[in-house]
Amino acid sequence: MDDKETKKYTERLMRELTDRAAIHDVIARFAIGVDRRDWDMVASCFTPDAYFDSGPIFQGEIKQGILVFRENMKNFESTMHMTGTQLIELKEDKACAETYGIDYHRLNLGDRQKDIIVGLRFLDDLVRQDGKWLICKREVKFVWQREDAVVLPAGI
Repeated sequence: MDDKETKKYTERLMRELTDRAAIHDVIARFAIGVDRRDWDMVASCFTPDAYFDSGPIFQGEIKQGILVFRENMKNFESTMHMTGTQLIELKEDKACAETYGIDYHRLNLGDRQKDIIVGLRFLDDLVRQDGKWLICKREVKFVWQREDAVVLPAGI
């Protein structure tokens, strides 16, 4: 490989790595935004006309979806959305990402608490707009769910 080819290869590789990091970050920003109840942060992850499908909870444009999630989150004392295994497929200014997640929800029932833990997959279509990666379509696939009584460690 000559210098010109090496430079082209390096530039292409750097762009791909940068794109992958930006896509990872927008997906993480969504999770953190939900946990912080920072709905502007959540909205910043999507194109204005993005479609959001979370199964039985909501299907439609993200603007309305955020209002629904904002209301539903009032039921939980706290949440923690953990993202894990991720597969990203890049196609110039478009991408698809599949991300595994485990979401923890602490529900306060007055006289007791319950943890609802959900395993899911986020299926995202993303586009690069104005130099930023944004989700234009998100489909949430629920894989499993469990519910546990909250047991605090001794001494707390």
